[in-house]
Amino acid sequence: MSKGEKVNRRTFVKAAVGAAIAAAALGSGYYFMTRGPTSQPSKPTIRLGIMMGLTGPYSGNCKKMLDGAMLAVKEVNESGGILGGKQIEAFVRDDELNPGVAIRRATELVETAKVEAIIGTLGTHIVNTLNDYMKRQKKIYMAGCIPVVETQLAENRSPYTYFMLPNTAMISNACADFCAENAKKWYVIFPDYSGGHEMNKYMTERLEAAGCEIIGNVAAPLGTTDFSSFLTTAKAAEPEGLVIGGQLGTDLQNILKQVSGFNMKEEMFVFSMNNTLTDTMAIGLDLMAGVHSFLDFYWKLPYESTGKYSEAYFNEYNELPDTYSIGTYEAVHEWAAAIDSAGTTDSKKVKEELDDHNYDRTKGDEYFRACDGQVVQEAYFVRVKELDEVGQGIPDEYDVYEIKGKKEGEQIVLSCSDLGY
Repeated sequence: MSKGEKVNRRTFVKAAVGAAIAAAALGSGYYFMTRGPTSQPSKPTIRLGIMMGLTGPYSGNCKKMLDGAMLAVKEVNESGGILGGKQIEAFVRDDELNPGVAIRRATELVETAKVEAIIGTLGTHIVNTLNDYMKRQKKIYMAGCIPVVETQLAENRSPYTYFMLPNTAMISNACADFCAENAKKWYVIFPDYSGGHEMNKYMTERLEAAGCEIIGNVAAPLGTTDFSSFLTTAKAAEPEGLVIGGQLGTDLQNILKQVSGFNMKEEMFVFSMNNTLTDTMAIGLDLMAGVHSFLDFYWKLPYESTGKYSEAYFNEYNELPDTYSIGTYEAVHEWAAAIDSAGTTDSKKVKEELDDHNYDRTKGDEYFRACDGQVVQEAYFVRVKELDEVGQGIPDEYDVYEIKGKKEGEQIVLSCSDLGY
């Protein structure tokens, strides 16, 4: 560097942090390579639809989902493409977290853009809508968010739909087992939509089976900004533990900020059934410290694939990945790999390659269960660290969770017979 030449912070951080992420996640011995600039698809191409709620209360999390998907598209294209060099051409659409809009966008993608598959979206009602639509189209759909069990029932699920993140029952079963070890009397505040109601149902059933008492549970509308009435009632019930039963994005940020304002962390065990690094940082560690929560991904998981993915994501976006970036990333890669193995984009043949397929992309071994398309995977429980436990600089300032335990996927997933298969 010549005298007087300025150091670009992004360039400096990207150069320095790759090794730090790898070392933090894996220890010594991890070798990495920084990829070159993004290449533009060249013909011939294979078309892929990517749908997200890029506007609305989940837009921040959906941006992570889109980033994960586009990183995977870049990696597949730069590694030679699929079917002898064809490039993935991505068509991105905003479903606005609205089922009617989602149908219009999906129709446009399938009938006009001629995509072979659709990946993504956040919101169980959107997943259910796209499952129904893609069932009629007989095309692959890979959902990137937490699905509801209702969509996965044998009578409802499209044989071409796959679910990349744990479903509501898997999360609830895992969370209930962890919570039962920490308190016996619980109050639950859950979001008033299909995913929240299912989480409340399965969480309540599993907690009660473990000998716990539910002394109150209440649904809060999506988009609630003032949770004071809910929290006042919960506090008056004097539970030993408070469950935030599935809120996400700005809803999660609002309720957890107000939990801190009500001093509830000092009076009871506070547990969130949904959380992301994005939401934790947006709320602030001073307010989140001591809160326990469920995670299905953390950039410091002790797997080689976690280190590789986290470094690649950071090099591309100058930030660390979180939960919602991995489902779409894995979906693009596994869809592309299945096409290569099948030698065709035919949905029936691609499905045959996906069913019961094992892979390791971001967090150790996972597999697609053939009966319901659910990816069976581990679940983790974390405590948000106190401020004095968190380091300075990147990536240390994002090392905000202490992993307190985990559940294997086979321990928490519903049986195929439970779902009608």
